Amino acid sequence: MVQQKLVNRFITGGFRVNLCVPNVSFGFFNTHEADLVSVSKAGYLTEYEIKRTWQDFLHDFKKHTNHFENKVCKLYYVVPVLLAEKCIEYLKNYNWPAPYNNAISGYECPVGLITYNENGGMKEWVSAPYLNIYTQRKLQSYKLTDEQIMNLARLGSMRYWTMYNHQY
Repeated sequence: MVQQKLVNRFITGGFRVNLCVPNVSFGFFNTHEADLVSVSKAGYLTEYEIKRTWQDFLHDFKKHTNHFENKVCKLYYVVPVLLAEKCIEYLKNYNWPAPYNNAISGYECPVGLITYNENGGMKEWVSAPYLNIYTQRKLQSYKLTDEQIMNLARLGSMRYWTMYNHQY
């Protein structure tokens, strides 16, 4: 439900303008899975990592993998509104790996934070910077190739038809 609200209320233009795919994993990313991704017309990918509890949020930072692959232009954590201030404080004080730490990127925090409430309301608390602008010299370009976009569309189609077949 949070994924649907993000697409309909937060991602500018929603699915009519952007390619929006839920639950993207090793068919596209090398090191992690994403709860939701959107790709702009220009070919830039934004990842949305949805967390429902504080423990779920903390668990993401204890994994051996992270969300910083060269395909991700912007990364948002999406959490319940009651966790907002706690998460902001954690994100600002987290020891981000280079080149995402503030000494190199110039940002306090390399990720954004969006909150949601039970009524479906959403709010952006911390805006995610465009990582490619500040790390371009150290990492590959973040713009997806046509082949990568087609692969993501294929994965989205597979998700849709799998869900459709389970309903009927």
